[in-house]
Amino acid sequence: MTARIGEGLLYQIVKPISLELLLLDFNAVMNALLLAQNGVLHGARGLLDTVDIKMQTMLGTLMDYMPITEDKTISEMTFIMNHIAPILHGVLKFDPRMAVHFPNTDCGIQKQQGVKPDRPDISIKISGQEVLFGEVSGPHQQTNESKNKWDLFRLMRSGKAFLDAGNRIAPLIQAIYSNGKYMRLVVKTRGMHLLEEVGSFAIPTTIITISSLISSLSVLLSAK
Repeated sequence: MTARIGEGLLYQIVKPISLELLLLDFNAVMNALLLAQNGVLHGARGLLDTVDIKMQTMLGTLMDYMPITEDKTISEMTFIMNHIAPILHGVLKFDPRMAVHFPNTDCGIQKQQGVKPDRPDISIKISGQEVLFGEVSGPHQQTNESKNKWDLFRLMRSGKAFLDAGNRIAPLIQAIYSNGKYMRLVVKTRGMHLLEEVGSFAIPTTIITISSLISSLSVLLSAK
């Protein structure tokens, strides 16, 4: 017989997550994107003077790297460096001690615990200690359901190792081409872990779709 969890208990277990309010001059950003779409990159950057300096850098870098028309022939590494790296640097690198890595090397915290280490595509560290893990699928693996499910499983393994080290929340990011998800693995009671999906954010694939990222950026801001 399968036990069922009532709505009242479920609400106590899964608390609503409040997203951070994004204060941004949307008109300036949209006008800048339209100029960039027409090839006027210098003028586009000039319109971003009213925007926070980190956001200016992120948007400027994305406008430099994004094609006008979608290009699905790029490799996963090119996708990570051109489409994802500027976003994570712009949003999550809010502390000078923080570093964003795309190592695809052994998870350090798993190695310390004697667990067979996974190799996350994204690792964010503060003072050398891992604090966030991420997995990425580029355009060629977008519809590879088996690979993407396996990535999620490995993310949870890395997250559990982070929790086993005494942390309360393990922040996790999974990016599947143009769609990203920010999740948190948490310990609710002894032996019970819960994967919370905070929300989805857009990953731009062209200059004009940077606007979709802006409208969903509050999800990533909550990772701070």
